[in-house]
Amino acid sequence: MKENFISRLKLLMIYNNDNYSSLARKINVSCQAVFNWLNGKRIPKITYIERIADCYEVSTDYLLGRTSC
Repeated sequence: MKENFISRLKLLMIYNNDNYSSLARKINVSCQAVFNWLNGKRIPKITYIERIADCYEVSTDYLLGRTSC
């Protein structure tokens, strides 16, 4: 799950021209939190996964690697 989440989040960030700070602002977390998620140091709580999914208009299942779209 962790690898799928990281790779899909990075892809979505690239596609949407986001960096750590822009995503952090959009979902109301610290830049450090986004950095830790993308480097595999931490796994976000489900509330943040839901915020990311809403931000990028994808499902939580997509972010977690359960579906391909």
